[in-house]
Amino acid sequence: MMGEIEKKIQKDITILKEFLPEHKRTWEKLLQEIKTLLPILTNQSEEIIHVESVNSSNDDYLRQIQSELIVCIDREIDRTFCQLKDKITNLKRVDNEAKNKIDKLEESTTWLDWTSKSKVICGSTIQPPLKELLMYCRIYRTTFIEHSENIFHLFSNLNVKNRESVQAFKRYFEANLIASDDISFLLQMLNNM
Repeated sequence: MMGEIEKKIQKDITILKEFLPEHKRTWEKLLQEIKTLLPILTNQSEEIIHVESVNSSNDDYLRQIQSELIVCIDREIDRTFCQLKDKITNLKRVDNEAKNKIDKLEESTTWLDWTSKSKVICGSTIQPPLKELLMYCRIYRTTFIEHSENIFHLFSNLNVKNRESVQAFKRYFEANLIASDDISFLLQMLNNM
C-alpha cells in the first residue's frame, strides 16, 4: 500500500509528466520567435552604425536628415528590444515554473523512506526508479535555467551600436540550445508512463 508521502510524490510526478513537454514546446516557440527578430535587430544595428558614421558637420540640412533618421531607427530598435525582452521574460517565467515543479518533487522526497521497496522508489514496468527520474529532472532544470540566464545576460549587455555585441547575441541562438539526449530521454520516459 502506498503511503501519504508516496502518493504526494506520485502526484508531483504526474504534474511533471503533463507540464515538462508543454514547457519544452513553449521554449521552442519562444526561441523561434526570438530568432525571427534577430535579422531585424542586425539590420537596425547596421542602419544606426552607418547613419551615425556619416559626417554631416558641414551641412545643416544633412545634419537635420541624419538626426531624424537616428530618431526613427532608435524608435524601431526600441520596439525590437521590447519584443525581445517580452520573449526572454517569458522564457524565464516558464523556466521558473518548471524549476518550482521539479523542486516540489524533490522536496516531497525529503521524508521518504528510501529503503522501502515501493513502486515509486524502485520503479515499475511503466515508471523508472525515483532516483533516476530525479537525476534527469535536475539535468532538465539546470539545462534550461543556464540557457535562460545566458540569454538574459547577453541581452542585458547587448549594445546595438557594437557589431560584435549583436553578433554574439545572434550566435548564441544558432546552436540548438535544447537538443540534449538527457532532455529527450526524460521526456520520452515521462511519455511512456
